[in-house]
Amino acid sequence: MKFNIRTKLILLGVSSVIVTALVLAIVGIWQSKIAEEKSTLQANAFIQKEINQITTDTYNLIQSQDEAISLQVKGGLNVLIKLIEAEGGLSVNDQNVVWAVINQLTKKSQGVILPQLVLGEKWLGKVSNADVAIPAIDEMQQLLNSKATIYQPMPDNAGLLRVATNVINADGNRALGTYIPAKNADGSDNLVYTRVMGGEDYIGISYEVDAWYITAFHPVTNDRGEIIAVLSVGVKQESVATLRNAIQQTKVGSTGFISILGGKNDQQGQYIISQGSALDGQFAWEEQDSDGNFIIQQIIEAAVSLPAGETTSFQYTSITGRTHQLVEVAYYTPWDWVILVNANVSDYQSFFDDLQKTQAQMMWMFILFGLGLAALCSVIVFFLASKIANPLASLTTTAKQLAEGDIYHEITFNSKDEIGSLADAFRQLVNYIQNIAGAADSISKGDLTTEVKPINDKDVLGTEFQAMLVNLRDTISTLKHGVDILDDESAQLADGSTQVNQATSQIAATIQEIASGASQQAASVTKTTAIIEQLSSSIQRVEKVSQEQALVVTEVSEKSNQITTAIQEVEDHTQSVQQQAQSAAESASQGVMTVDATLEGMKKIQVKVNNSVEKVHEMGQRSEEIGRIVETIDDIASQTNLLALNAAIEAARAGEHGKGFAVV
Repeated sequence: MKFNIRTKLILLGVSSVIVTALVLAIVGIWQSKIAEEKSTLQANAFIQKEINQITTDTYNLIQSQDEAISLQVKGGLNVLIKLIEAEGGLSVNDQNVVWAVINQLTKKSQGVILPQLVLGEKWLGKVSNADVAIPAIDEMQQLLNSKATIYQPMPDNAGLLRVATNVINADGNRALGTYIPAKNADGSDNLVYTRVMGGEDYIGISYEVDAWYITAFHPVTNDRGEIIAVLSVGVKQESVATLRNAIQQTKVGSTGFISILGGKNDQQGQYIISQGSALDGQFAWEEQDSDGNFIIQQIIEAAVSLPAGETTSFQYTSITGRTHQLVEVAYYTPWDWVILVNANVSDYQSFFDDLQKTQAQMMWMFILFGLGLAALCSVIVFFLASKIANPLASLTTTAKQLAEGDIYHEITFNSKDEIGSLADAFRQLVNYIQNIAGAADSISKGDLTTEVKPINDKDVLGTEFQAMLVNLRDTISTLKHGVDILDDESAQLADGSTQVNQATSQIAATIQEIASGASQQAASVTKTTAIIEQLSSSIQRVEKVSQEQALVVTEVSEKSNQITTAIQEVEDHTQSVQQQAQSAAESASQGVMTVDATLEGMKKIQVKVNNSVEKVHEMGQRSEEIGRIVETIDDIASQTNLLALNAAIEAARAGEHGKGFAVV
């Protein structure tokens, strides 16, 4: 299938625009996808950062509360110490008391014997009734609203027994007879017992009866440095209203929340602070996600190994509700609190939906913009293609007509671009061909005065045509001059022939008169010889002229034949004269010798005439060669015209690259 240049330009332009639009749309969609991925990552990073910030803020809040409560319980401990000193201090006497004690962790009971612990001068007794006042201990409740307890070390390093306290059991009585064991349920050393029995104060969390407290412990020694009692002042850990409210009221997203779980020992996996306090005290250690993983165990195990102030994150799908959860975790070591900031990913879904919607709008915008651009550019391409193709089609038609020999055309297209330059070149080519054709027409009509001037030094055709015209003029001039000479020589030849006829007649008369007188015969022969020599000279001049002329070959040949015939007749007459002379030999021997000389001269004339005939034939051959040369020149002129037309056509087809052929 062949396409014209307009169709090719339109196809090229439209395909280029479509490809560009497709590339633009693809790049736009690709960039939108990248932007969406980056936006999603940034959004996730923002959400993660927000959750991390909430976790860090919660950690810092707990740390601040810890510092404040620690100062509070430390201050309370100092007050308790002062109150006990005011009561006379603590000591032990020699009387023993049997205690039925209960391990506050395992709830196992046993009996132990301890010396009486005396406050001032009075044994503290076994006061379990909350309505019966205990000096110093109850004053702490009244003054500072703090829980105060006096512990007595148990034998065999078994633990610390509460012998006086304002901590109330679930039955409303004082929690006497319970003790803090030296070993935790898992067999590890109890930190509180280890510290105070090592003679150090301890401020931190401790399990008191049935709850965790932030407590300050202080060992009391006797004069021998033996620890006889331990004082403690504490605040129930989850009872700090401001801290609990701050944690429970913190919102993560729309439905997210903060939970506090125990990290180690007996409270491992137990809710300390839960959403709305609904799960407080319950254990979540066995909770699983939708894949059956013990997610709470993984979270707590990872949390307790975190350095102070650092966080880690988990993602899982809850088994209830199938919601996707994002959890940021921190661990506050002093309180053994695992901080869980729970974010429901669906709370942020609207943001991602809006983001995807925006990305989709951007993609459609790119597609529509690409289609609109393709349509607009297609119209522009069609207009430009027509503007380019129309003049090219016109020039192509002109070139075809020039190739067919129709050289009289007018090119009217004008512009300042390359096509306009091509049209100008075509105009120059047409004018050039017309000028050459006009000169050739004038020459064909015999007008050799026509002038052909080359355009420049590179105008081969013009230069050769000019040289051919000059050579043709010279040739015609030479031929004309030769014809003139030939006419003159022909006239002389005619005169010579007449003289030969006359001489022959005279020879015949002379021969006839030989008998009457040899002297008269000799004079006639001498005159005949002079005439023949003159004829020979004329023939030589004719031979010279014949070598240069071709147009009079035929006429010269005919005249030469006539001369040959005349010479033959002269020879016949001479032979007759010889016969007559032989018959008169006896009376005119001298005349016979003269006739013999005349015959020899006539034979020489015949040889020269025969040579002249051969020269004339050679002139005929050369004249034919001159004719062939003239025909070759005509063929060269025709081929040159065709070559010029073909060059113009190829220049038109080559477009921008054909400008260099315009000069041809």
